[in-house]
Amino acid sequence: MKQLNLQGAATYATFEMVDELNSGVFMPVELPLEKMTLADKLEAMELLWADISKRPGDLPSPDWHKDILDERRRRADAGELKFLDWDSAIADLRKEVRGDSDT
Repeated sequence: MKQLNLQGAATYATFEMVDELNSGVFMPVELPLEKMTLADKLEAMELLWADISKRPGDLPSPDWHKDILDERRRRADAGELKFLDWDSAIADLRKEVRGDSDT
């Protein structure tokens, strides 16, 4: 079981993580969130996600995910959705980020 405790004014995030090498003893891991740059935080998230995604069966999707996917399939089958190719989707996102008003 992992817990997240924000100590102080969210200066550090303390995670209690199971150390499988030491008989399941909890080991604290602190991240100095307020001292980390945005790039550091994103890198930490990417590292965590890369590790989590190695074992997708460890974190099953909740039932509501299936409900949303079923509804999207129903709408796609009914012709209610608009699809874009990848290049068009990226171009639209770039326009949105730049603040272009024609999207």
